[in-house]
Amino acid sequence: MKKEKISYSQLFYTVICYIQSFSLLMSFSFSLSGKDTWFAYLLGSAFAFIFLLINLAVMRYFPGKNLIQINEQLYGKKVGKIISILYLSYFFILSSLNLRDMNNFVGLDILPETPTLVILISFILVCGWAVTKGIKVIVRYSTAFAWITFISFALTSILVSGRMNWHNFLPMFTTSPQKLLQSANIVSVVPLGMIVFQMIAPVMDQPDKLSKCFKISFWVGSVFLVMVSLRDTAVLGVMAQFLATPSYATLRLAGFSEAFQGLDIVYAVLLIMLEFFKVSILYYALTAGITQLLQKKSWAKPLIVILGVLIIIFSRILFQSVSAQVAAVQNVERWVWLLFELVLPLISLLRIQLVLKKRESCA
Repeated sequence: MKKEKISYSQLFYTVICYIQSFSLLMSFSFSLSGKDTWFAYLLGSAFAFIFLLINLAVMRYFPGKNLIQINEQLYGKKVGKIISILYLSYFFILSSLNLRDMNNFVGLDILPETPTLVILISFILVCGWAVTKGIKVIVRYSTAFAWITFISFALTSILVSGRMNWHNFLPMFTTSPQKLLQSANIVSVVPLGMIVFQMIAPVMDQPDKLSKCFKISFWVGSVFLVMVSLRDTAVLGVMAQFLATPSYATLRLAGFSEAFQGLDIVYAVLLIMLEFFKVSILYYALTAGITQLLQKKSWAKPLIVILGVLIIIFSRILFQSVSAQVAAVQNVERWVWLLFELVLPLISLLRIQLVLKKRESCA
């Protein structure tokens, strides 16, 4: 990681691509907040931005350090390693869950006759190859991916504009406050959880612009998700609550005319491309973190293979069905993810303040 450097724009578009990739997983929120999902995304973005500010505050005290190094310096070697192992477990679970999401999408909507194992192995092989090449190769095409996604969104919005019914939003704010907050909580930690980027931030070549880069890219990605939820609600109405992939259902409607038939395949490739990008980022952070924790650089390539196999196995045994996964995210995982995205960074920030006060009193 120390030998690699990425530019401001590469990190900027990497964050945007990472957030954009979650447009495939809006069913977690739609099934709770229905036609008010767009507001849940706004509310969740506000919560997640507070989490981001806390993480940036912690990073400011440890310039050039990644998450593993920060934990070790802040908590000591033993406690720091335990906390780092918890974070790496988090990245491992996220990698497995997102691999499963990709498999569900391809297996249910694109290649229903293809064996699950073939899809999983093919996908993780490509992600593993990207990880062996390093973070610089992974983020190299982030600008192109982000702009293709923006253009695709604009094009599909135009093509489905005739099917949009703005009455689908009425009456507004009928979702109970409990479900709205539950949906916002999911948004704040699932698509907008940013802790993984603490493993990548130190390799940016302009560290003085790190905070600005994260803040702007965060809001660009967040606004994109809000716009996607508005489009899907306008097109699908209450049906969005019952679809596994509402965004893809909207994309498929864009090819309703003879002139644009087959566009759904193009959009499917785009969504798979974004999933590849996201899993590769998580896979890289996991591999780099374990390698650093073990202090065995020579283990990196064998570790990529071992982790790839474990990610596949874990993704297959996690849940029995898509509905079970959605229920787990809505009722259990959102609280667990909050531990990593908010609670632990907040504890780290408080510990920093206590150490600083202790030094001031000693001086």
